[in-house]
Amino acid sequence: MKVSELIEQLKGMDQNLPVYFKYEYGDYWGSVVADEVNEVEEQTLGYSSYHQSMAVRKDADDDCDEDDEKTVDAVVLG
Repeated sequence: MKVSELIEQLKGMDQNLPVYFKYEYGDYWGSVVADEVNEVEEQTLGYSSYHQSMAVRKDADDDCDEDDEKTVDAVVLG
């Protein structure tokens, strides 16, 4: 999803609703939980083979793979 697509979807929603981010908890029952979004940042992400997911790049020695093709600047909700 692009920032423009997110803005378009948010336009018709109640501006006073809280914002949460949902994710799979990873338990046996397949629970889906939600945490409140407290920040919106631009960050660099890199693919982590260990996590099999994109991970926030903190520095050159983080858990991300060294393949620059799998690195992306993105808006991250936290």
